Amino acid sequence: KHLQMPVPYPPPPLSAVLGSLTTDLSELGLPAGILESQDYYGDFPKTPSTSYLRAFELEVATTLNKPDAVFMPSGVMAQSIAEH
Repeated sequence: KHLQMPVPYPPPPLSAVLGSLTTDLSELGLPAGILESQDYYGDFPKTPSTSYLRAFELEVATTLNKPDAVFMPSGVMAQSIAEH
């Protein structure tokens, strides 16, 4: 016996998915605009004094005598961004 998982076909339009997310956020008591302003890594655009990540980037930039720095969690990501 095989388990049949329902697959929506055709997939729902993006507007329906976003509408569902907005409803879910509302039910959780979160503002609807959070999707547009949320940084998914957690703490940007905070200042270096309130963000551990921005403080680390500033420390690296200062050490290397550069105006700013950006943290990349992997070498593959850094290479991809450096190429562009």
